[in-house]
Amino acid sequence: MALREAAPIPGAFDFTRFVASSITFMTHLSEVSIYFDDKRLAKLTKATGVPRTLEIPKGLKRSSASNIMNATGIKSTRMSSVPRLRISSLITYLPALHIKADVMRWVYAAGTTKKKPLPTITRPNKVSHGGFLSTFSSFFSTSGASTPQRVVTPLPAEPVVEVDPLTGIESQVTLSIFSADVDVRLSTKMSTELHRSTKKNPPSKLTFQLIYVSLRLV
Repeated sequence: MALREAAPIPGAFDFTRFVASSITFMTHLSEVSIYFDDKRLAKLTKATGVPRTLEIPKGLKRSSASNIMNATGIKSTRMSSVPRLRISSLITYLPALHIKADVMRWVYAAGTTKKKPLPTITRPNKVSHGGFLSTFSSFFSTSGASTPQRVVTPLPAEPVVEVDPLTGIESQVTLSIFSADVDVRLSTKMSTELHRSTKKNPPSKLTFQLIYVSLRLV
């Protein structure tokens, strides 16, 4: 793929994680496979449920603080093959989006190329206890008395099981998605400023989504 600026190939783990996050919000794409030469590094598949209209709970404020956005309806995407769950007594939902990933063990072993910040280690200050006990212990430490040491018997080494790095690890995630239809009303001044900044007209309608996640490793 031609790039405007030359860039190194991203790490297999980071690229797979990026694709897994992106496929969640893709409308038409439901399956992605990542190859390096003839080796398949990862395969991601997605199954989407059917949207269902919900009533807006009473007492829920529909408008933003400045009345720029106003929620007009709520939908929940669900899958009929998963048993129904309940959140309090207001909203009943079914899991909406099911993503399965089959990733090569080598990808996990390679890990991320992003540097993690080093943890800050705080060493506790030593507290000196004076008095009779400290004098008593110092007497034995200077008198040449020694404490018998316990001999530690090493545990037998466990056999090392070799695992083929080319085999895959399967994991699955289920997303429950709630989406709100929102009407947008902007002032003329704000619309002009947004168009000047983005070179696009601001939308009159948008969708606000909330995602619940449950993870299951196989």
